[in-house]
Amino acid sequence: MADDDNDEIFEDAEDNAGIISDADRVDDEAQPAMEESPNSIAINPSANDLNDLNAFQAETAESQTTLMLEAAGVEGFLEKYKKTRKQRRSELPMADIKVSPSFWSVMKNSIGKDLSKIAMPIDFNEPLSLLQRLVEDFEYASMLDRASASDNPFERLAFVAAFSLTAYATSEGRTGKPFNPLLGETYECVREDRGRGWRYLSEQVSHHPPISACHCDAPEWECWQEYRLGSKFRGQYLKVNPEGPVHLKLKMHGEHYSWTKPVTTIHNMIVGKLWIDHEGEITVRNHLTGDRAVLTIQPWHVVGKDFKNVRGGVFDHRGNKVMTISGTWDGSLVASPVDQPKRTIELWKVVPRRSNSIRSYFGFTDFSMQLNELEPGLCPTDSRLRPDQRLMEVGDLANGTQEKLRLEEKQRAARRQREVAQQPWIPKWFTRRADRDTKEVLWVYRGGYWDAKQSGQFGATPNIF
Repeated sequence: MADDDNDEIFEDAEDNAGIISDADRVDDEAQPAMEESPNSIAINPSANDLNDLNAFQAETAESQTTLMLEAAGVEGFLEKYKKTRKQRRSELPMADIKVSPSFWSVMKNSIGKDLSKIAMPIDFNEPLSLLQRLVEDFEYASMLDRASASDNPFERLAFVAAFSLTAYATSEGRTGKPFNPLLGETYECVREDRGRGWRYLSEQVSHHPPISACHCDAPEWECWQEYRLGSKFRGQYLKVNPEGPVHLKLKMHGEHYSWTKPVTTIHNMIVGKLWIDHEGEITVRNHLTGDRAVLTIQPWHVVGKDFKNVRGGVFDHRGNKVMTISGTWDGSLVASPVDQPKRTIELWKVVPRRSNSIRSYFGFTDFSMQLNELEPGLCPTDSRLRPDQRLMEVGDLANGTQEKLRLEEKQRAARRQREVAQQPWIPKWFTRRADRDTKEVLWVYRGGYWDAKQSGQFGATPNIF
């Protein structure tokens, strides 16, 4: 991943035959083949003979070298952007067109089903892909720079734990559904202007089940996640359960953290005003020290008006509580050492949205409004180039709907062709590896994208739009 320490976190899946079972693998129909991607290396279920295994290991070693060289150049990469970046936009091309489709007419036969597998009218969407929505996890990434700068391991853990919740700050009033990414769709985001700067890449690596793989690196840290979304429609409410883990490495300290995300509930799906709450216990583990942070969010039906409250703390490897953490998921979070209860550390404070954000701009923050802005030099599979999404952004819902239907049928036709040819899908920028600390088999960045970006040569990419 980032440097030589990468081998301490990941091990090749071929070295962990006992970890990867048939159940662990994404099914072949969800992994269409892309022979035109010579860069691609992934776990090959048919690589049983010695020649195949040797070839796989050689390609993996080459991939590790690419990762190390790319990571070493992240500061220079970001510095170039600081010198050339134009002014970013401050609003969307068109205000939100308020339409009132009959949600019940669409969903009445879907109670108890996974909504990620159901085609939805464009009227329910916001003009962002899920891959773009996931980058909003890093709106407050400067907190990770602060964590890295701290010489106190418990403070570092408190900052990381608070960071894990910041993505939920804008969920109130944010009821539009992001576009489901197409298989092979990617999204890049370079933000040299936030904290010390960072760069982000995501790719839709599977369609059934839907899985998004993400990687974000910065001079002081790197973060990666596999996002598997489970959702169930229960009639008057919808439960959304993010099932994939999030991982973080603080480079200078050699610390590896991981956590999972809380459950989100969207209320009043049929009658009344839509509103959102979150629930669950988030445990952030420091795999190097054994320390952990635990944050608890209780749902509305348990605590009533206090449903936004967050309570928790930091615990050392023996289980002793060393810090308390409190606040709300939409406002601020603070920490205090147990032995210095009057000392308060401000971990995070939300940047307020503009007053007309929920009414006119899908509930977007200023950061969100910039995510779909076109830039030069994009990979041909980038979410910004989706025609249905671009049409929706400028208010053309009729043509946007037709484009959405066309893209979905194009994806189905490509899948049928692969099935006939018996070709599995191989993602271009991510591959599966076993995590040495958690023993999970995850989709992780294989390297090469940012070098391709700088050269302007992305190689063969699937024609998905």
